[in-house]
Amino acid sequence: MPRSATETATQPADHTPMTRTVDDVVAQFRMLRMPGAAAAFATRSTEPSFCQLDVVAQFHEILQSEMVRRQQNYYTRNRAAAGLPSPVTAAELMPRRAEYGLSPSMVRLLASADWRATLHRIIISPTCSGKTDLATAILDAAIAHRQPCRYSDYSLAMMDLTRSYAAGDPDLYQQRLKHYADAAVLALDDICNGVPRQGEASVFKDLLDACDARNCRLVLVAQQEVQQWHAFLGGGTAADAVLDRVMHNQHLIKLGGNSKRSGKARELKESELPIPSARTDAAAADTDAAADRTAPTPEPEAGGQHA
Repeated sequence: MPRSATETATQPADHTPMTRTVDDVVAQFRMLRMPGAAAAFATRSTEPSFCQLDVVAQFHEILQSEMVRRQQNYYTRNRAAAGLPSPVTAAELMPRRAEYGLSPSMVRLLASADWRATLHRIIISPTCSGKTDLATAILDAAIAHRQPCRYSDYSLAMMDLTRSYAAGDPDLYQQRLKHYADAAVLALDDICNGVPRQGEASVFKDLLDACDARNCRLVLVAQQEVQQWHAFLGGGTAADAVLDRVMHNQHLIKLGGNSKRSGKARELKESELPIPSARTDAAAADTDAAADRTAPTPEPEAGGQHA
């Protein structure tokens, strides 16, 4: 039976204050795991301009606050998970575009992460100042657009994959390939640098194929020109296959200047180099051999085995 107007007018006073209503709504937002909406409603409900809005407009603004908070949390969490080596963000692309030799339209394309629709690879080469910062900024832009990324050292990735391949377990090898290729954007730094490993060209080719199969785009950072990768990978058909895949749907960014890491070494003057010892190589060899003959033979550790 509906209540009368008298009963409605005489309901307990503790149900009517605005502060109680705000607290209830805030509590409900928190129960729904929407702390951004809860904090926004608690703050905005005291503002006259907010109270004058209709319910739909108020709800829209509160939900916007929650979406902004979730986006920021996603960005912070996934930037840390990507392992970016530099604190540079996508916001620095435009101010540094002259340093990178990029046009304004290319900067806008990289900052929007829309390049993934038309390009499979972005190659940053050769040795120069700022290549790691540029690669970091490109991945930061993708992360800001909710695309998971991974930044990896090329040599470490090749060591991981060649070991997995040599283990003779196809399932393990495919699992490690998927580990790298599951990202929306994978950056490999210092491509073809150091000492090549046996089978590296074939493994690199498999990684490129895995990335294409999973729609994973690549940012390849190198200290050498792309043409020099062929010799590093040992030449032959496997190296040919790698370069064919690398150059497919790619955009090459050639940076000028000198690398930051080589700057200090380049500035070292000849007078600052260490002075070699006056003894001859033959005398040095005789002294070292005598030291080896007189050195005591180390005893094996307790419980150890002889080599």
